[in-house]
Amino acid sequence: MKKLKNNPSYKTLLFALVLSFIIITGVTIANLISQDSVTNSQSAYSLNIELLEPNWLSYGQKDAQKMVPGMVIDKDPYVLNNSKGSVYVRMKIVIKDSEGQKVNDDKYINIMRSLYYLENDEMKSLMTVDNDNISCNNPNFFYYNDWFYYGKSNDNEYTFTSLDANQSTPKLFDKIVVPIYRQTALGKEIDGMTIESWQIYEGLFDEPITIEVVAQGLSTEIEPSEVIETFNAQFQ
Repeated sequence: MKKLKNNPSYKTLLFALVLSFIIITGVTIANLISQDSVTNSQSAYSLNIELLEPNWLSYGQKDAQKMVPGMVIDKDPYVLNNSKGSVYVRMKIVIKDSEGQKVNDDKYINIMRSLYYLENDEMKSLMTVDNDNISCNNPNFFYYNDWFYYGKSNDNEYTFTSLDANQSTPKLFDKIVVPIYRQTALGKEIDGMTIESWQIYEGLFDEPITIEVVAQGLSTEIEPSEVIETFNAQFQ
């Protein structure tokens, strides 16, 4: 890991890849789209990352075609570094409606709360939302301005994890858990758990929803203090 320093550097070579899927409840239609683009600048080596979702490709996308409330669907994005050198990585989850527009904040948060990662064979919610403050529970990433950075955060001090050549990040999340509780369950205690608003199904997946996972890589030649700024500048 490398901690933040205050030396500017803009040597970089970047790669972005997007995977998206559309889930339509009750209709056997699913769509997988992939797109990549490369932005070149100065670097000592060629940078190449790949966003992979093996469980989604093997059976998750098939399960999504018959999705119903209470169903658990495999979707497991992670990044493989095919470069000769190490990189910094960040990932983003973009949720759009059937017209390609980003969903409103409430729907975005509720769908994000349906994403779970596995830790010691236990499923844990990827996100915690407290008074509109969003944090990432996956210990391998931290959340900042809509992005999940591969690294750690402690009291707003960010440490970026260097992803070495031919190495992979842990999975950002592993499962989509479709809420099962109906509006009539709100506030009730079921199996010792009080049902909160975010656990209510509310038709979240009744209409076509596109969930895009975006991965971006940045050469570790960039000083850690400049990582976030350089990511933002290069991928505008």
